[in-house]
Amino acid sequence: MQSYNDYYERKLKELIHDSMERVTDVLTHGHGVTDHAHYRYLTGQLVGLRAALEICDEAKDLANKALR
Repeated sequence: MQSYNDYYERKLKELIHDSMERVTDVLTHGHGVTDHAHYRYLTGQLVGLRAALEICDEAKDLANKALR
């Protein structure tokens, strides 16, 4: 049986990945990218979402170390 924390982490990562996919689709297909500033905004979102995934992994590692 999966704990609440494991389920929460999995769903959070799924939502982040889904957001990354939506932004990537906009960037790769070019629809919705109106100018260079908007392009930079979207690439900044990707950077932030990747950082959020890294922070999730780091938090899990820290929690696992603390519980040992």
